[in-house]
Amino acid sequence: MKNLLFFFLLFSLAVMSCEEEPETPSMEEELSASCTAAASILTCVPAVTVDTSCVQMQMLLDSLPYQPIANWTCVITSVLGVEHIWVNGSILFGNKAVTLQIRSDANPGTYPLLHNTDFGGFYIPSFNADNFLIISGVLEIVEHDQANKFISGSFDFVAENLQSAVLPKVIAQEGSFAAHY
Repeated sequence: MKNLLFFFLLFSLAVMSCEEEPETPSMEEELSASCTAAASILTCVPAVTVDTSCVQMQMLLDSLPYQPIANWTCVITSVLGVEHIWVNGSILFGNKAVTLQIRSDANPGTYPLLHNTDFGGFYIPSFNADNFLIISGVLEIVEHDQANKFISGSFDFVAENLQSAVLPKVIAQEGSFAAHY
C-alpha cells in the first residue's frame, strides 16, 4: 500500500511539473485587449483618421513624471511621399503635448531623434505656445508589427524653443510608448 501511495504521489508530481506556465501577454496583446480602435473627432493635417484609444506613453519631463492621458496616433504622408507615424501624448488635447514622428517602415533598432528628419518630434508646453523642436535624442524601436499596425519603444530627447532668443530647453528621459496606428 505504501508503494502504491508513493507511486501515486510521484506520478502526480510528474504530471504537475509538465503543466505549462501561463504566458505573460506581450505589450501589444495587453494594449489590444483594452483597445477599442474607435476613431476620434480629431484629425491630423492632412485630414486622416486619428485613434485616441490605443496609445500609452510616459516619461520624465524635466525630471518630473509625465504620464499623458489624452493620447493619439495617426499616419501622415510627407510632401516627399514618405509616411510617418505620429505618436502623441497629451495632458489635454492641444495642451502640453509630446509628439514623436517615426518613419512608418522603420524596423526595430536605435535611431537618432533630430529636427527635420524621419525620426523627430516636438513638445508643446501649453495652448498657443511655441513648439519646442527635438534637437537631439535617441529613439529605440523595440517592436514594430507593420501588418497589425503596432509599434513600441523607448526614447530620450532634448527639445528647444527655436523661436526664443534664449533657447529654453526641455529634457525628456526614460520615455516609453506603445501604440496601435
